[in-house]
Amino acid sequence: IRRPPRSTPLYSSAASDVYKRQERNWIGKIIKINNISFKVEKNIPRCVAINLKPKTDDNSLNLLQSLKKTYNHFDMGIYLSALEDGKINVGDKIQVSQ
Repeated sequence: IRRPPRSTPLYSSAASDVYKRQERNWIGKIIKINNISFKVEKNIPRCVAINLKPKTDDNSLNLLQSLKKTYNHFDMGIYLSALEDGKINVGDKIQVSQ
């Protein structure tokens, strides 16, 4: 990873089930993946486009409301800012530093 000029998303689907339940509490903290530090910037909200029925312009599904009711949020992951260069791989452990 080269430090990008903006935040990099870390999606819940990329993390284990343990992390999925905890990542929303990491906002403002520093985490390490493969000994590379990242600042956790903010949650990634889901896009309203998930409400569209496939191949139509009907947006009456209201999946965001269902997600909010079921999980009490509709976040998709977290945004990270790389604090140093390095390489991360699928399956690398995540450590919360602060």
